[in-house]
Amino acid sequence: STCVRYGDTVARLGGDEFVILLEGTDEVEAMVLAERALESLALPVQIASGSFAVRASAGVVCSYDDASPVELLRSADIAMYASKRDGKSKVTLFNPDMHEDANRQFELRMDVTVARERGALRLLYQPIVGTQANRTCGVEALLRCNHPTLGVVPPDEFIAVAAQAGLARTIG
Repeated sequence: STCVRYGDTVARLGGDEFVILLEGTDEVEAMVLAERALESLALPVQIASGSFAVRASAGVVCSYDDASPVELLRSADIAMYASKRDGKSKVTLFNPDMHEDANRQFELRMDVTVARERGALRLLYQPIVGTQANRTCGVEALLRCNHPTLGVVPPDEFIAVAAQAGLARTIG
């Protein structure tokens, strides 16, 4: 709350999620304020005999097309998750294309949940060839996911989604 202007609203949504409502500002000023808030959170805090720091991610959305408060919060949440996905401790400005990405991630998460039962996961083996002897010295196991509408989903997409959904151990 020390990072915001007089009249701005800071609220806790629950858990570790907070929202800052800025009125009468533009995207640039909102991004600067969000960066300042993350920097403030990253300052170490002395608790008992230890020093602790918090890393956070932020999503920024500016009012658009008479969006409802719920739509704005959803858009800010989508931008915040993009920040987390891109390496945390970042501020990401929402753009409408992110809705499509979020919908695709949601669909993929639901499909990965049932992919094993549906037989959509395939295990492939890639030989590892020793360069000196020019002989196969081992194999690498590669997991692939064949989605009914998206086709073969790259591992960097479906494995991350599976991990977020808590399915990595089950798939393994």
